[in-house]
Amino acid sequence: MKSTDQLVSVIKYLRKEKDIAYGKFEVIRTENLRLKTQLENAEKQLRTAQESLKAEAEVTDTAVATSAKHAELLRKGSASLGFPFESNSSRVFLQAP
Repeated sequence: MKSTDQLVSVIKYLRKEKDIAYGKFEVIRTENLRLKTQLENAEKQLRTAQESLKAEAEVTDTAVATSAKHAELLRKGSASLGFPFESNSSRVFLQAP
């Protein structure tokens, strides 16, 4: 009888341990899914930010090129008319040729 009682006790213990292990597995699986979703969202935000940055860089490059062309046109126009041309550092008076 003792061996039967011990066997029943071992079986109950193993069933409890199995339930605990299964519960831990479910918690870890749920956490894994949560982290995967979080990673996907972060990757999506990264792609969006990179696209925005690229678009902004293109706009900035265009604006810089346009500003440079405008400054060159002003410089040429001022020089041909003999008007003073003011740069960022000093005032320059240009004479018409």
